[in-house]
Amino acid sequence: MIKIPEPYPSTTDECLKIFESIKYKSHGFPYIFLDYDYSLSKKWSITFRNPANFENPYTKSDTPLEACHKMFDFIKTLKK
Repeated sequence: MIKIPEPYPSTTDECLKIFESIKYKSHGFPYIFLDYDYSLSKKWSITFRNPANFENPYTKSDTPLEACHKMFDFIKTLKK
């Protein structure tokens, strides 16, 4: 079970510590990306590599913290 605190953490560092604890089924090896798109959108996003039982949501945001919070919103919608 994934425990995401309410309210969400106020720093990216705290958010990333939560993502470290998330286990998910992957086609291949599991890996979580926090990245910045320099060329097109100029936005931050967080994604899971090749998830087997869900599709990554749209998390593009102006800051890494906002992207993490969007992913937390998505994770809360998944079945436990």
